[in-house]
Amino acid sequence: MSAAQKRAWPELVGKDADSAIKTIQQESDITNIQTLRDNSPVTLEFCPTRMASNKTLKIKKVLAKKQKQNRPVPQWIRMRTGNTIRYNSKRRHFRRTKLKL
Repeated sequence: MSAAQKRAWPELVGKDADSAIKTIQQESDITNIQTLRDNSPVTLEFCPTRMASNKTLKIKKVLAKKQKQNRPVPQWIRMRTGNTIRYNSKRRHFRRTKLKL
């Protein structure tokens, strides 16, 4: 990416998305352009690589244990307990309940 390359296009505000994408691609070497619908929620500090992939061994162990715990009750346990244990009460959904790591 050169230092003199254009990085902002205020003249394209309010224009059609397809024509704006063509203009940006002609004036720069940017190929991956994402468009958003009107009134769609987005953070100003958007970065797709916010989550670090290099985690410590301690965090990896905790995540592995939580992943193993987050499964349904096996059928043989339901049969052995006479159907008194029907579901895993500690089951967790990734958006509703956080791990607090």
